[in-house]
Amino acid sequence: MATNTGVGKTWVGCGLITALRARGACLRVRKPVETGCQTQNSADKTEHNERIPADATALWQAAGQTEPLSRVCPWRFSAAIAAPQAAIKEGKTLRFITDIAPHLPAPIAAQTVGHQAEYWIIEGAGGLLSPLTEDSLNVELARYTALPVLLIAPDELGTLSALFCAIEALFQRGIPLAGIVLNAGAPPNTPQPAAPDNAAALQAWLPQLMPNTPPPPVFRVRAHSDLHHLADHLTHSPATQPA
Repeated sequence: MATNTGVGKTWVGCGLITALRARGACLRVRKPVETGCQTQNSADKTEHNERIPADATALWQAAGQTEPLSRVCPWRFSAAIAAPQAAIKEGKTLRFITDIAPHLPAPIAAQTVGHQAEYWIIEGAGGLLSPLTEDSLNVELARYTALPVLLIAPDELGTLSALFCAIEALFQRGIPLAGIVLNAGAPPNTPQPAAPDNAAALQAWLPQLMPNTPPPPVFRVRAHSDLHHLADHLTHSPATQPA
């Protein structure tokens, strides 16, 4: 999950999936709702009424295409707006228990397949507290599945306020943090203004934002290769499989 839209959730997710697969993990991915889906031309049709969910497709391909794309992303809308609004524009409604929950893992913190660790990567639509359905926010994905959150924020000037709000929202709901990623990479892959030391600020403030709780690790990421440190942390901490 992330502090906002457009901060690199999918880019980080794909890099993490690749790093975890290199360590022998089995990956299952979900992006239950995607908006702004483009319609593919008739010469190259795909499933689900030809609507192509770009982010879900990237996650699906990174995870090895082991499940149908329709299972990874069952709800796809054309309008590039919040999911409940996009659904209404198409004469539909989205409710969490009836429309989203059936496509998620059961509410458990970890799973195994045989002797191989299984990791769920579940990407929301927008920021942590953005509307996901008419009756829920994105944070409900973590609350329902009981999976900890990997929180992604841009490593830039002005990120701390939204990041602190997201951390407090998770803490108040009793949802654990698997880690915090300060994304200094792509997208967009363009030079960013010099930022203060957000990682140092986080380390200083986490004890106040999450009192009496071990602070989550903070990872500053510039390239996919940096995500190997995060993958190492997750594979050595089986209870921290992220949503």
